[in-house]
Order: sequence, then C-alpha cells, then structure tokens
Amino acid sequence: MTDRAVNRRLDTMTNAVAIDARPYVLPPEIARERDALLRRRLGDRIVTNDAKVGLRTDITLEFLASGEPARVQRVGYCDGLVTNDLAGDVPLVPLVQSALSNHIGVSTLAITQDAKLIYQRQGKGNLIDPDTLAASASGSLDWDDVRDGESLRDLVVRGAERELSEEIGADTSASRTILTGYARNPKRGGKPEFAALTLLRQSFADLKIGASEADYVGEICALPIASLKREDILAAARELASLPNAATSLQFASAMLIDYLEDCADDDIVRRWFSA
Repeated sequence: MTDRAVNRRLDTMTNAVAIDARPYVLPPEIARERDALLRRRLGDRIVTNDAKVGLRTDITLEFLASGEPARVQRVGYCDGLVTNDLAGDVPLVPLVQSALSNHIGVSTLAITQDAKLIYQRQGKGNLIDPDTLAASASGSLDWDDVRDGESLRDLVVRGAERELSEEIGADTSASRTILTGYARNPKRGGKPEFAALTLLRQSFADLKIGASEADYVGEICALPIASLKREDILAAARELASLPNAATSLQFASAMLIDYLEDCADDDIVRRWFSA
C-alpha cells in the first residue's frame, strides 16, 4: 500500500525522530511460542538478534504537514521474524495500534557516474528472496542508525547508504540519496518500507561485494543508461522492472523510481548533480 502524493513529499520531510524509551515487547501469546516460531521460520539457520528500528507512526500527508515527530522504538531482528514475517497477508491497522515489530526496511537503487543502474543477484544465504535479482542494496534500519531529534528522512537515508556500503562497497561519502517511495507490505503484516535512489560518484568497476556479505550478495550487476537525462533513466528503470526472477526489493524500488521520474518535471535533475 503506497500513496503517490505522500511519496512526492518524502525527500523534503522535516519531521523529527522521537525515540520511545521502552523497547518493543512481544505479545504474551507470541513470546510463549517464540522459540518454536523461530525454528519454524529459520530451520537450522542461526541469526543474530540485532537491534532494529520499529516505526510507530503512520506516514501520511497529515503527518508530513503536521511537523509532528515520528515515534520509533528499539526492536530485535528476531521480533520481526515471529511477528511480521509470520503474519502474512493481513488487513492493515495503523502502526500505533499494531502489535507487530514493524521494523523499517529500505531498498535503494544506485546510479554510478558512468551511467549504470545497479542491481544485484542475491546469494543463497539470504533469508528473504535468496538467489533472486534485488535492488542495489536492501535491508532494515539498524538501531545504531538512529540519532534522536534528527529527521526521519535523514535516518532512512543513513540506513540506505550504510546498506550500499556494506553490500556492494559503495563510497557514500559524497553521494546523494533521494527518497522515492514509502509503502506498507501487506504480505509481511504491514511492515513499513522505504525506497530510494542513490547517486554515486563512482564507476561500476569500483564496486565490490563487501567481505561480510559474500554469502548474501552473489553478483553486482549493471544496466547501462543511454544518458543521465530523466527520460533515459526512466527507460532503464522500466527495463529493470521487467526483469524476471525479481525480488520484492527490486520490484518495489523500481516501481517507486518510475513513479518518481514520471512526476519529476526536471529533465536534468540527475545529470546536473553529477556535473556539479
């Protein structure tokens, strides 16, 4: 579920982040079955229960206009595995009313300075969509990404750029990341997800799979763009969206990039940034 009017305002939102002092607690009926549910979800796989960022405020036009902060809460990665991931396709309720983890996900598509639109083939070690084609980088926001009082936009951008650095060795020190979309994933209990476009001052040849990501990133791939003008990037994004065997992250990030570019009246927004 996404709202195109909301998406067009994401990259300029100034709503701050407000940290809930209380960490997330599993509902009692799930807590009692936690270990069995994890075995059902993971099998023999071992994962670390990293601290993630749960979102407790719905991202709506009213929220963006209000200037009110977005409330976030510390959650465990495994909390999402036994709530959102096992909830499946359920009716959406407001995040403030949801008993699920609702940790924030982010998927970004990167464009390099040599006009390549980057995507990846995921490794077989991935828990979500293994051995499929995915966005340049995708994952969930770490609790270490949070800075109290900063904007929600800056938090999401930091998480997206961190994922790019970890997964494909991107140098994001001089990058530009634009938020292109927000949605709640009904197939994962309404989990909140952001999409982004990241412009890298690197060539495709400079990218490499991170040492810690060898089991999770199988290959870094590139789709050439005829030029850095909006229409050519839009054509490449549509081609990317049509690739078979696409993971949810690629489907979502591509759709949001297409919407963003269709709504953008500035033909040179990307080319001008690279030439600055």
